Amino acid sequence: MKKFLLLLSFILIFSIAYSQKVGDNPGINANVLQSNSTTIKIEYNFGGFYSEDIKINGNVYSNINSPGMSSIMEKGNPQLPAFSKSVVIPDNGMFTYKILSQEYYEISTKTIMPSKGHFTRDKANI
Repeated sequence: MKKFLLLLSFILIFSIAYSQKVGDNPGINANVLQSNSTTIKIEYNFGGFYSEDIKINGNVYSNINSPGMSSIMEKGNPQLPAFSKSVVIPDNGMFTYKILSQEYYEISTKTIMPSKGHFTRDKANI
């Protein structure tokens, strides 16, 4: 068990050491700015991500990940980070939304690593 934990620690440190940090503070923050009986105003700040080169069948891909986010697991599509949070809306409430402002910038990368999709635990498919 100790050897396993040591190996796992080494792999984790090795993968972090060879990841490129993009942005000042990788991860995402969600802040509730206003909340009352008629309005919920939420601010999302995406501070960046980590990019790691992965070689698959002789091709080099970018593996993108970010703390606090999960990966989109649609087989064959790019495996990109995704973020979601739940907001409770009363049963008799009406729902509309507005994006008040947004900022973005484009970053050149290698081709994004394709997702393998979700794996099942069904023994018949192993």
